[in-house]
Amino acid sequence: MSTILYCDPSEDDEKHAVTDSRLAEYLSRDTVGFLVARATDSSSDSSSSSESISEYDNVVVDGSKRCLVGFADTRGKRDTMEDAMLVHGQFRDNDDEDLFAVFDGHGGSNAAIRASNEIGDALEAALETRGTEDGIPAALIDAFRSVHEKIIVDLTSGTTALVAYVCGARVFVASTGDCRALALRRDGTWSRVTRDHRPTDPEEKA
Repeated sequence: MSTILYCDPSEDDEKHAVTDSRLAEYLSRDTVGFLVARATDSSSDSSSSSESISEYDNVVVDGSKRCLVGFADTRGKRDTMEDAMLVHGQFRDNDDEDLFAVFDGHGGSNAAIRASNEIGDALEAALETRGTEDGIPAALIDAFRSVHEKIIVDLTSGTTALVAYVCGARVFVASTGDCRALALRRDGTWSRVTRDHRPTDPEEKA
């Protein structure tokens, strides 16, 4: 099975469905374990970012020894890229652990970049506290809260978050906001792993 993590801020469900389908079709052609992608304006014509390869130096902390991983981005019509990605293979120095994430920045890139820099340490600390594999879902929640508390203090921008933590043969996914994860099967079928969170959702009302 392959997994896609991506940002897509479009509120049009039909456009979401088209994007999901195209990504699924593209990834099913190749044997790819994870594709991490960021895009700030999916409704515009996709154009490659003019950023140099050095801009990606902070994306990959380490390569995975068991998953084939790719990452890409498109900036769309915006002048700057506001999103951030993370590829952390061999997470916690374990060959059977990997961490992948994408952050969709809002009102600037600072929160997204800060979150991508903090999530690894936050999750590692939470996993040590929670202990067993049964505690992983709670550890992901703890990590999200920890990162939120760290970045909310002195930032005026915001970010969504989508994290996939691979432990052994299991994939744990946590998200907040409208970033999306898709799961692809060998037979070419796919399904959404996450649900988009929007302020207009009834359950989001205080």
